[in-house]
Amino acid sequence: MSFWQLGNTSVRSAMRIKDGLTSLSASIIQGSIRGEEGDIAFRRLLGECGIVSLGEDATNSVGRKWRAVMGKLGFIYPKVESSWGFTQQDLGQLDMITPAGWNLVRAETVAAMQECYLRAMVTPLSPTDDGHTFSPLCWTLAILLELEHRGEEPAVNFIEMARVVQTTNPTGGITQTVNNLLKLRDRRNAADRKRVFDQEVYENGAAEIGCKPHTFIDYADMNIRYLSRLLVWCNQRERVLYWFLKSTP
Repeated sequence: MSFWQLGNTSVRSAMRIKDGLTSLSASIIQGSIRGEEGDIAFRRLLGECGIVSLGEDATNSVGRKWRAVMGKLGFIYPKVESSWGFTQQDLGQLDMITPAGWNLVRAETVAAMQECYLRAMVTPLSPTDDGHTFSPLCWTLAILLELEHRGEEPAVNFIEMARVVQTTNPTGGITQTVNNLLKLRDRRNAADRKRVFDQEVYENGAAEIGCKPHTFIDYADMNIRYLSRLLVWCNQRERVLYWFLKSTP
């Protein structure tokens, strides 16, 4: 069991990525935002453009985390690993803005920006344990559809996202995943002290996965922010859900 993240906990709102990307596109440091000097330069750029408050950051982690989320969503070219089966040259120049990234930079309406994020998040880029990739957005939608097929409300609450949805992927199977989610739902509904129950769930999960209990909360908060932006925008639920289901690995 491990977490997937649509963004990261330093960039909790997907809508902020456009501002950072736009600043990068107008700078002279595009393609040179790695290493100590690159981290410092990118962090300084984000601060000078008013996108982040610099404060104290001895490790210059702000630059690294913004670069990571842009690469994760395909807005800049990420570093190609040797196990991927192709080269950096095949993909594109490291940390330069991709065509998808330029589409986001040039987007002038909220709808246009949302479409850029939607296309980024539907792409199966997150790794699974068996060497394949999947789309967390499509996986979440598949879980909602399975709940609906079982006659349940097609929605998940915070603890279900934190403990089940964001720690699973298609390799575990949709049937078993939803079984586990509904078991958690039933146990919580039967609990007299919900806050105590939630804390125990996070503590048990932390012992199993090897993290701090609050990590479940931090990641779920961030993932829900990214997902809700898209799901609110996609008003025609049935059409959108079934369209995404076709793309679910």
